[in-house]
Amino acid sequence: MSIDALKINKINYISKYAIKRIPSVEQENIVIDIDNLQIDSMYKPYLREFINKTSNFNFRNINKTLETLNITNIKFPESLLKIKEGDYSIIENEIRIRKDKIDSLYHELFHAFTSWREDSAIGCGFYQEDLGYNIGSSLDEGYTDLLFKDIFNNEINYTVEANIANKLQLILTKEKMQEMYTSNNLIDIVEFLSQYSSKQESVSFIILMDKLDKYNYENKKTIRLMNILSNYLVDIYINDLVIKYQSGMITYTDIHDKLGAFKEEFVKYAFDDKKLEKEYLRSSDYFDITSKLSNDHFQKQLVI
Repeated sequence: MSIDALKINKINYISKYAIKRIPSVEQENIVIDIDNLQIDSMYKPYLREFINKTSNFNFRNINKTLETLNITNIKFPESLLKIKEGDYSIIENEIRIRKDKIDSLYHELFHAFTSWREDSAIGCGFYQEDLGYNIGSSLDEGYTDLLFKDIFNNEINYTVEANIANKLQLILTKEKMQEMYTSNNLIDIVEFLSQYSSKQESVSFIILMDKLDKYNYENKKTIRLMNILSNYLVDIYINDLVIKYQSGMITYTDIHDKLGAFKEEFVKYAFDDKKLEKEYLRSSDYFDITSKLSNDHFQKQLVI
């Protein structure tokens, strides 16, 4: 089933989800002395390590964020302990973190250093919120967790979201995805996807991904939704290859190599739950995805 076939919320997508283009900023050098910040000393080594390991990131207003950043310890309710290790409030510029999960501070710092405010609108990374709507939460959490794992070698908590974010990154490249994330350009992702599908479908992709928050990871609906999103991204990738091939940018030999390498990375499993993995690998969507990433399917696309 395609995203378009779901016919979600046909009422004026584009006006309802008025994704903002956030003005770009120049990269800042940190001029604030970490020792002088009004932050508990136990968190300062983590802050220094984060800044050191992300020195190539073009974070937005990093000095202004550091000036007022507050980090506190919190005990979440028992019902949230399995899924909640910390959080970040854009409005308060405050990170709340569990003492037994202090490494999650790195994840929350990504949110803090990509945060922005403009009139009634707020956001961080790929997330945007304004009066009447919010969008991009799952993509933001998934990609933030990818960075959390790649840079700080920590476990991924948003496993399904990270899986889809990683698939999108394979198409966009790591460099472009990182630049879009730090410059808060969710709109650029929508515009990229809209080159190979309708704008409604591209916005629907982001909105559908946000529904992953509503499902338990052990729910079969999660697998189904993940595969719908994956199928959409496969179509985007194939359409991109067709255009590049027809314009002479790549050869048929290139196609064979690219499809093989992309397929190997794209179908990698991101869950830790073996029972869920079994459900995923035997699903019809999984076989649909793998069959699309074949030379035979690509030849058929050239004929259409």
